[in-house]
Amino acid sequence: MSSQASSLLSTDGSSKINPNVPLVWQGVVAVPFGMYMLCDPLGFFNQYFKISLQEMNQADKMLIADCFQQWGIRLIMIAGLCSIACRCGSKRTRMHINVAGAVSNALNLLLTLAGFSTYTRLGCAWAGLVFNCVLLVFTVVLFALGASVSFELAPIKKPIYWVSCGMAVASLAVSLRCLFIPETLTNSYHETLHDEKVHEIMMSLFHYGWSALFLQMSIWLLAGIMATDFMYIYALNPLMLLTESGRFAVMLFTNVAWWNSTEEAWTHDFIIGQLWNGFVALTFLLFAYGSVIMDDTQVAPSVRAAVSGKSFAHDAPGSLTLL
Repeated sequence: MSSQASSLLSTDGSSKINPNVPLVWQGVVAVPFGMYMLCDPLGFFNQYFKISLQEMNQADKMLIADCFQQWGIRLIMIAGLCSIACRCGSKRTRMHINVAGAVSNALNLLLTLAGFSTYTRLGCAWAGLVFNCVLLVFTVVLFALGASVSFELAPIKKPIYWVSCGMAVASLAVSLRCLFIPETLTNSYHETLHDEKVHEIMMSLFHYGWSALFLQMSIWLLAGIMATDFMYIYALNPLMLLTESGRFAVMLFTNVAWWNSTEEAWTHDFIIGQLWNGFVALTFLLFAYGSVIMDDTQVAPSVRAAVSGKSFAHDAPGSLTLL
């Protein structure tokens, strides 16, 4: 078994295939799925679960829509991460992300297989699950071929790396919460779903789907800091700022609309929850953007030189000495 694994995963600093290939593939897969989930979440839900939406309670439909929209934003973020890795990342960074891609997609495949019977019992199309599994198997093999292990921890004491570290830890915490205590994701405001079957579907999506998604985010972000690659992190932070800000905005508006659809007065818990979401969003925005602007003055000379097409003297004042 170990010899078979080593035949796929290289440990000598090189990969079997160009590490850009799996990243491009992942981006190509993630974008249409992410956009579909974001723009038509209930339509995406109906592609897999054959349940009449007309008979579903409005509040339940809004929770399902929010679930898939959040999922879609994360997939778009993964596609952006792949794009940045291809354009700005060093070869070592790209190979590390390939390792992360192989591991995270393998875990996603295992969770999908573990939830196969639950999904089909709840009305999920068997063909859709098989399609997902085949897609995941191909993706795991592709990432394994583009992977190689050659770790060198980045200087994480520098603030620009703190966003990735913080996001990785937060994503891991959410993944574990979805895996072990998914119930807490729907009863934050002491409200329950009206339809028991919809409640079971949501729990299965959190347990088998969101847990794998957030674990993937965590592993990918950790892989990015297992190499000293400033330009990759410098380009990645604004992407995380944009997608996370968008995610919090969608969550806030959806939460308010969902609560209003219940036709109940706003409770103290709900108001505090939304204020907390807003505080976290603002804190993350300031933290992520602040870590970038702290290094702007040092990056600016090399950017101007690249745009103008002139050679850049590395020993010139203000040269890029962040590493």
